[in-house]
Amino acid sequence: MPAPTLRLVGATLSFDGTPLFEELTHAFPPGWTGLIGPNGHGKTSLLRTLSGAQRLSDGCVEGASAACLLLEQRLEAPPEGLDDFASAFHDGAPKLRARLKLEPDDAWRWETLSWGERQRWRLGTVLWQRPQVLLLDEPTNHLDGAGRALLARTLRAARLTGVVVSHDRAFLDAVCDATARLAFGAFDSLPLPCSAALEEWDRQDAAAQARRSDAQARLARAATALKDANRRATESSAQRSAGARMKSAHDHDARSMGANLAAANAEQAHRQSQRRAIQQHARAEQALATLAPPPRAVGSLTLRA
Repeated sequence: MPAPTLRLVGATLSFDGTPLFEELTHAFPPGWTGLIGPNGHGKTSLLRTLSGAQRLSDGCVEGASAACLLLEQRLEAPPEGLDDFASAFHDGAPKLRARLKLEPDDAWRWETLSWGERQRWRLGTVLWQRPQVLLLDEPTNHLDGAGRALLARTLRAARLTGVVVSHDRAFLDAVCDATARLAFGAFDSLPLPCSAALEEWDRQDAAAQARRSDAQARLARAATALKDANRRATESSAQRSAGARMKSAHDHDARSMGANLAAANAEQAHRQSQRRAIQQHARAEQALATLAPPPRAVGSLTLRA
């Protein structure tokens, strides 16, 4: 059976009134997607939501089934099915044990295994069950470089829909063809391995910041132009009023009429300039408002190279 596409549809998850994500619609296609983001921003909760272990505040998950497995960051107890996997000689169990360098007899001494050995046994047991959807939370914890390489090759060979949370950039690059990030309530994704996705997000963020800086500069210029236009319009109106009050009784009517007309024309021109400046300022404000807010630094992402 082909691996399903896992979908979040209008998904919202909140804790104590604070949303981790809102109205999120996204499809996780067959293959591996790396999920990155700062600690405490909802990555584990998103995995639990996809598995059905965590109920959404709103929306739904499509494509999950009984063949969906979630491996959280707990290694104390042996995984269900460990004994069967350790003793099996069918359904690819020997090949999978060999790929992960697991000796069958070691499974019976779970309490004395290192954390790294437990991690490899746990992952091997789960993969042997051939889930259609596999969700992994920090699977490289406790693994050395050789163990991470074994795991990456094994996961890469699996034919399923997978989402993996990790801070190990090299591991994510080796396993995943797509990358998603969850930070500050915002979710976005790219069909790229982790390093390439981070470079593309940096480029997008820099371009967005440049557009925002340009819009802010245009607004500042428009504000200065509006201030000058207001000043000129006010001075023109004041000069015209002062001219009318200071008119001499001996002034020739034609000369007075000409002066008044010139003053009125000047005031009208300044008022037109003022209206244009107001319109330009409003357009500059609107242009800035339509831009996305500046990206927030994901300082605690701390991916390992």
